[in-house]
Amino acid sequence: MARPSVPHEFAVNFGGKNYTKEELEEKKRSEIVFNSDQFEPSETLPEHLHEKFYWFVEQYEGTGLLTNLDVDTLCHYLIANEQYWLLTERMYELGVSDEDYGKTTVLQNRYHKQTLDYAKELGMTFLSRTRLRKDDKQDEDKPKSEEEQLFGDALG
Repeated sequence: MARPSVPHEFAVNFGGKNYTKEELEEKKRSEIVFNSDQFEPSETLPEHLHEKFYWFVEQYEGTGLLTNLDVDTLCHYLIANEQYWLLTERMYELGVSDEDYGKTTVLQNRYHKQTLDYAKELGMTFLSRTRLRKDDKQDEDKPKSEEEQLFGDALG
């Protein structure tokens, strides 16, 4: 099975291959970079979910993971999540002996699966977050020790 493509920023540290400078430049040149400047909720997202939408956008801020193309996926996640919780409340009201309980359970399971699939896509689950890697540039804010200041990268 072929290796998954790795963005040029992560290729050196997490690519699993020794890239030459030419290969890295070619990788950088050929990569498509998407905008992440406008995060507006989809027109289909109900007004009462806008606050949650902006909360998620705020959580993703600075990570470089969320782009303008992911806005619809986030909106789908919020809608499916809301429907899941509405159906869960309905199940509590119905009780197990009600004849609509089975149908409601099937719908609830469908919305749970949708919610989970969208959450995995957006890096919201524990397992999907463990697969994410931090770029070395994000460590620049960490203060360097005296040895690191004197010897830099030679410490290894």
